[in-house]
Order: sequence, then C-alpha cells, then structure tokens
Amino acid sequence: MSTFESNSKSRSEATSRGQSILIIDDETYITDLLAVYLAHAGYATATACSAEEALYLYPPLQFDAVIVDYALPGMTGVEFGALARNVNPRMGQVLLSAGNFEEEAKASGMHFLLKPANLETLIDLLGTLIARA
Repeated sequence: MSTFESNSKSRSEATSRGQSILIIDDETYITDLLAVYLAHAGYATATACSAEEALYLYPPLQFDAVIVDYALPGMTGVEFGALARNVNPRMGQVLLSAGNFEEEAKASGMHFLLKPANLETLIDLLGTLIARA
C-alpha cells in the first residue's frame, strides 16, 4: 500500500469516528495551519490562544487529543496537560515546542515534538495516541 493510500485510509477512519483535536498555541498562524492540516486529515479541530482560553471555551475538554505549545501566556503547556489529565485522563497529549522540553514532557506523561514538526509524524503520533485511548 502506498503512503498516499495509507494516509487516505487513516483520514477516512478519523472522520468516521468523529475524532477531535484541541490545538493550543499563542501564535495563531500555527493553530490555523495545524487546524487546516488536521481537518484535511479528517479530524475535527478546535483552537485556543492560551490554556486559560481553552479551559474557558471548552470546559469539559472532551477531545481525543490535544496539541499544546510549552510557552503560553499564563501557564505552560505542561501545566495545562496536568489540569487536562484530571478532567479527561484518556485525552492524548502532545507538547509541541521550539524549545527542548522533551524531558519535562515525558516526566509529565506527554509526548513531545520539536517545532517545526513534520506534519506526517504528528498525524502518526495522534493516530497512535487516539488508538490507545
């Protein structure tokens, strides 16, 4: 099976299961880019510019996964991850940051990708996290 066929299959599976991803980054061009890419891959998306905004707009946090930047106004992505885990322990968590916070992410139970992340790698990671939930 070609990469395109494999990706097309995972896209249709994501859509049919109604999988949703929350994207949190204070740089709106990043949330916009990721939202478009993930929508193309078959995911429903929601975005926020800060952890506080995400908690305010989407209080039950009923998402299959979250992609969150480390450096956010108010609280870090890792701090958000800890709060989110209390609300929705099944939600997969990806810390996406230009800084190397891999050890901190792993220690808090999050997966880490360094910006700029390969988008196919991100899609594969999200698929793995959601399948485990």
